[in-house]
Amino acid sequence: MAIYYTFRTFAGMKTITVQEFRDFFPQRPAMEQGNDFFIMDLEYHPHESVTPVSPCSFEGVVVLYCIEGNFSLTIGLNNYAVAKDNFAIALPGDIVSLTKEPCTLEGIVRIMAVSDRLLKEMEFDLSRANIIFRHRVIKANKQYKLMIHHFRNLFRSIILAEHNESTKSLGYLLRAMNIEIAHIWEHLVEAPERAAGRNGSLADTFVTLVARHHMEHRDIDFYALQMHLTPKYLSSLIRSVTGRTATDWIASYIILEAKYSLKHTNMQVKEIAFSLHFNNQMDFYRYFRRHAGLSPKEYRRQELEPAASPTS
Repeated sequence: MAIYYTFRTFAGMKTITVQEFRDFFPQRPAMEQGNDFFIMDLEYHPHESVTPVSPCSFEGVVVLYCIEGNFSLTIGLNNYAVAKDNFAIALPGDIVSLTKEPCTLEGIVRIMAVSDRLLKEMEFDLSRANIIFRHRVIKANKQYKLMIHHFRNLFRSIILAEHNESTKSLGYLLRAMNIEIAHIWEHLVEAPERAAGRNGSLADTFVTLVARHHMEHRDIDFYALQMHLTPKYLSSLIRSVTGRTATDWIASYIILEAKYSLKHTNMQVKEIAFSLHFNNQMDFYRYFRRHAGLSPKEYRRQELEPAASPTS
């Protein structure tokens, strides 16, 4: 049964657990296993008042399947226009925001969420997942949709059984599904317009590492060490493959974090600076101004001031 739903913000939230995500919706999911897993269908209509889901991250994995309609999805630094038969995946730590397209007709989105605890039960390899699902959105083929349908029926059977080890069984089944989905996903992904082969793979690894470690490490030396490359070689490689410098990639993630905190929390600028591991507030001020073009306070004031009314 579809759920009529209006998107709204996670006020003041940054990292969302599966339980918090589930409790955010007005109705209970049609299928759920404790605080570790749920599947639900959300239905929306053109007349609904829709506001964006604020940028947040999830402790577990969230998969979206667009059954009808379309919506805009931002994961990390990438923007996606999600349409019918598109699957999207958000991995732990991904910064996600979502809006309904203003021109959309009626739509239905299916959501599956898996908790961090259940990911450990299924021995989920996040490093490998970041490489396999480096393109977070794909268009499903018939084989993919049929497989998902079969797994969904199996999930339902396990949940309805309600025995003492149903969560364990669910973990095994999710592990099997992850293997099969990863295999299909790799074949469906269209390579982006960039250098192929080893350099493209190294660039993917670098961006994955930045997404995971940017809050603690702003120095390219750290990433070069992780990849067993020299900083000079890594810097040259990233520029040649992506058209952007390695420093720009790192700064983009840090500024994204800073802008979120300035816009969606009441943290003082000093607290934000420390949360991002800057030595002091002035270092953070200079860094933010250099990469964002204005000071943190100016950005916060700009974002929080009510939009001016249009003149008649």
